[in-house]
Amino acid sequence: MAEQGTETGYERLRLCDFIQDHLRTILREWEHRVRSFPAAERLEGAVLRDHVPRILARIAHLIRGGLSAGQRELSELTDKHALERLDEGYDLRTAAEELSLLRDTILGLWEQHVAGAITVQEVRLMDQSIDEVIAASAARFAQARERTLRALDRVSSAALGTGDLDTFLPQLMTVLLETVAAVDSVAILLRDERDELHVRAAIGLEQEDLEAYTVRMGEGFSGTVAASQAPLLLRDAEVDPVVRSPLIRSQRIHALYGVPLIHEGRVIGVAHMGSRTAYDFSDDDKQLLRTMGQRATSLIVQAQLLERLRESEARLQAIVDHAPAAIYVKDAEGHFLLVNRHMEALHQRPREQLLGKSGLELWPAEVAHRLREVDLQVLAEGRPVTVEESIPQEDGPHTYLSVKFPMPGLSGRLALGGISTDITERKRVEEALRETSERMRSVLDTAVEAIITIDEGGRMQGVNAATTRLFGYAPEELLGRNVSMLMPEPYRSEHDRYIHNYLRTGVRKIIGTGREVWGQRKDGSIFPMELAVSETVLARGRLFTGMVRDISQRKEAERAQSLLVEVGTVLAQSLDLETTLKNIASLAVTHLADYCMVDLLGGDGQLQRLEVLARNPEHRAFMLRAMGYPPRLGSESPVAKVFETGQATAADITPEWLDAAARNAEHRAVLELLAPRSALILPLKARGRTLGVINLASTEPGRMARPSVKVVAQGLADRAAMAIDNARLYQEARDAVRVREDVVAIVSHDLRNPLNAISLSASTLIKREELDERTAKAATRIYSAADRAHRLIRDLLDFTQARVGGIPLSPRPVELGELARQVVEEIQSAYPERALELRGAREGRVEGDPDRLAQVMANLLGNAVQHSPAGTPVRVTVGEEEGSVCFEVHNEGAPIPADRLPGLFEPFHRGREAGAGARGSLGLGLFISHQIVAAHGGRIEVRSEEGQGTRFTVWLPSRPTH
Repeated sequence: MAEQGTETGYERLRLCDFIQDHLRTILREWEHRVRSFPAAERLEGAVLRDHVPRILARIAHLIRGGLSAGQRELSELTDKHALERLDEGYDLRTAAEELSLLRDTILGLWEQHVAGAITVQEVRLMDQSIDEVIAASAARFAQARERTLRALDRVSSAALGTGDLDTFLPQLMTVLLETVAAVDSVAILLRDERDELHVRAAIGLEQEDLEAYTVRMGEGFSGTVAASQAPLLLRDAEVDPVVRSPLIRSQRIHALYGVPLIHEGRVIGVAHMGSRTAYDFSDDDKQLLRTMGQRATSLIVQAQLLERLRESEARLQAIVDHAPAAIYVKDAEGHFLLVNRHMEALHQRPREQLLGKSGLELWPAEVAHRLREVDLQVLAEGRPVTVEESIPQEDGPHTYLSVKFPMPGLSGRLALGGISTDITERKRVEEALRETSERMRSVLDTAVEAIITIDEGGRMQGVNAATTRLFGYAPEELLGRNVSMLMPEPYRSEHDRYIHNYLRTGVRKIIGTGREVWGQRKDGSIFPMELAVSETVLARGRLFTGMVRDISQRKEAERAQSLLVEVGTVLAQSLDLETTLKNIASLAVTHLADYCMVDLLGGDGQLQRLEVLARNPEHRAFMLRAMGYPPRLGSESPVAKVFETGQATAADITPEWLDAAARNAEHRAVLELLAPRSALILPLKARGRTLGVINLASTEPGRMARPSVKVVAQGLADRAAMAIDNARLYQEARDAVRVREDVVAIVSHDLRNPLNAISLSASTLIKREELDERTAKAATRIYSAADRAHRLIRDLLDFTQARVGGIPLSPRPVELGELARQVVEEIQSAYPERALELRGAREGRVEGDPDRLAQVMANLLGNAVQHSPAGTPVRVTVGEEEGSVCFEVHNEGAPIPADRLPGLFEPFHRGREAGAGARGSLGLGLFISHQIVAAHGGRIEVRSEEGQGTRFTVWLPSRPTH
C-alpha cells in the first residue's frame, strides 16, 4: 500500500508537471539568484526574464514527449535569447552560467517537493534539453558576436580616421549595407534643441529631399521610435500609417526597422534601415543594427562634442578679439603668449611684435617693474588679484582695472592670464559722482526728516543720519534689510504685499501722497510719524524714497489740547463742588495717571482730602483707605511741601519718599499696596491763593516726569483750581441769596399785619363824612401808600416762593377772554384818560389760576400804559391757535433797547423810562409774570422794534371742551 501511495504522489509530481505548475516560483527564485551577475544587476525584471518562461515551457514539453517534440521551436527561442543577451552586454560565460543556474534552480525546488522521489530519466531529459539550449545559445552567441565584432571593428576604424560626423556617418552606414544583404537604405536622424529630428546622413534614399526633412518627437516612424525609446519594426512601410515621410513611401520600402540612439538616458537620434525586397529582418540583422547603434551613439556624441568644442574655440577667439578690454596670457617669465586686438591697439603694434616680448621691452622700466610685481604676486599666491594699474599712452596716463589670475601653462608650469579694462573715463565720472554724492550725503545728513530709500523688494538701500537717530539703529543694521522692521504689527506683515499689489496693479495708495502711520524703534517703542513716499524708475528697477517725520510732540500737543478742551467742557457743566472734584479725579485717571488725590485747605487751616480715585477698580478700596490720611502742613510730606511752597514737583517714588509721605505704618502699608512708581504734585491756585493740592501718581517709573505729561497736568491743575474756586464762589453766592430770600420772606410776612391795620384805618377815615378836605387828602395818601406797600410785599412774597419752590396755583377752568375784560375795566378805571382796546373777549378757555393770570394781565397792561406815550392806544387781544390760547398786549412808543431784551424777565429789572407811577417798584413784575406763565405750562414772548411798538404775548395750553 505504501508503494502504491508513493507511486501516486510520483505521478502527480512529474518534473514536467512541476515546471508548469510552479513556473512563477521557479522564475522568482532564478531571478533572485541570477541578480548576482554584474550584467544582470541593472536589468529590469521583464528584460531579465526575456524568453526564459517560454524556454521553460518548451523544456517541460520535451520532458513529457521526448527530445524530438518541439525541438525546432526551442532552437528558435534559444537564438532570440542569445541575441537579446548579446544586446544587454552579456559575454558567453555569463550567458552559459545563467542557463546552468536555471537548471540548478529547477532541480533544487523539485527536490524539495518530491522528497527524494526523483526519477533519473526525467533529470536526464531536462539535462539534455538545457545542455542543448546552452550549446545552441553559445554557438548562436559566438556567431552573432563574431559578426558584430567585425562590423564594430570597421566602425571603429572609420571613427578613428575622422572626427567629422559628415565623414563618419556615411562610412558607418556603408558597413551596415555591406554586412546585411537585405538592407537597401540606411538613415541616421539626430535630435536638435527644439526636439526635432533632422536627417544627418542617408544611403539608398534621395539625399537632396532628405536635407530638408524634419520630424518632431512622437510623430512619424522616426519620431515614434525616439519617443518610445524602443526599437520598432514595420513589415510594409510603404502602406503603414505610422510612416509620414512621402520619400520612404515613394522608395517602396517594405521592411523598416528603427532603433533609438540613447546617451545617458536621453535620446540623441534615431537610426533605421529599410529593405525593398524583404518584409522582415532576421534577428541577427536587427541585433547588429542595435549594437552598431549603441557603438555609434558614443562616437556621435564625441563628434558632436568635438564640433561644439571647435565652435566654442572659434567663438572664444572672436570674443577675445572683439572684447572691449585688453586680454593677454604671459608665461612665468613675463613673455606674452596671447594678446587680442585691444592689446595691439594699446601698444600700437601688431600682434606679431607683441608675442614673446616682456614688459621691459614694451614699457618704461618703472612701469614694467610695477606691473611685474603684481604678476609675481599672482603666481606666488596662486589666486586671482584685481588691481588698478596706470599705463602711459600718447594722450597721457590711462587707468586700467586689471584682473590677473594664474592658469596652467606648458610643462606643468603656471602661466598668467589678464583682463585689463580702460577705466580712465569711469574714474573721472566716479570722482565727479563721489563729489556729488558727498554733497548729497551732507544735505541728507543735515536734514531733519528721516530719509529712507528702498528697492522693489522692500530692502533698504540708503538711510540718512536722521533715520538712525529716529529709530535707534546703526546704518549697517538697516542697509539690505526689509524696511518693515521699522513698523509695528500688523503693518510689518502686510508691507511687502502693499508693494507687490502696487507693482502688479499700478494703483497708488500712498506713493505721491502723505499719510500718518506708526513706526517702531529698536527698543520696541511705537510712535506716530508722517510719511511721504516718492518713486524713481531706473533701468535696474524702481526705487522708493520715504521721508519720515516724527510727529510725537505734535500728537501729544493735539492730545493735550483735546484733553484740556474736554477738561474745560466737563468742569463747566457743574458748579457743585463735590461733582467738580469727582470730575477732576475722573479726568486725571482717564488721561494722565493711575491715581489721583485732591486735598483742599479747610477752615481749620489744614488740608482736607476730599476726593480720591484709582484707574484700576481693584485698587479703589485701597484709595478709600488713603482718604483718611491727608497730608499735615508743617510735616515732611512732599504733598504738604508743594502746598507750602506753591511749586509743583515730579519725582520717582522711593522708599524714602514713601516714608516722608506716610502718616503712620498703616498709611505706608496702603501706599505699598498701591505700588506707585512716579508722582507729580501740583498746587491748585486761583485768584492768587493756593486752594489745595492735586497729587497724580503712576505705576510706570518716570512717566509723571515727562515734559508732555507735566504740561498737560499743569493745564488740568489750573482749570481744576478755577473750577473749584468757581464752585466755592457759587456756593457762597447761593448761601447769600438764600439768606437774603429768607430775610425778605420774614420781613414781608411780618409787615403785612401793620400794613393791613394802616389800610383799614385809612379806609375808615376816608369813609367818614365829617372829615375836612385836608384830612381826607391825607387819609387818601395814607391808603394809597399802604396799598403800594402791600403790592410790594406781595411781589416780594411771590419772588421768594418762585425762588424756593415755585409760585402756588389754584387751577380751575377759566374763560381767558372774560378775565381779560375784567382786568381791562380795572386798569381803565385807574387810567380813565387812556384808550384801552380789547379784541376777542369771548375766546379762550384754559385750566389755570384766575387770580394769578389776572396778575399777569395787570402787570403787562400796567407796564404798557406806563411806557407808552399819552394819547396812544393800548391794545389787548385774546385768541386761539393750534391748541393754545394767546393773550397779547401791544403799545406804541420807543422800543426796548436790544441789549436789555435778554434780561428782561430777570428779577429786579426796571425800565429806565419808568414813569412816576412806578415809584416804589422792585422790578419783579415781569419776573413774577414769567414764573406764573411757566407754572401754567405756557410761555411769554416779547418783540420790540422801531416803528412797530412793543408786543408781549402769553401762550397758554387750551382746555379741551367736553
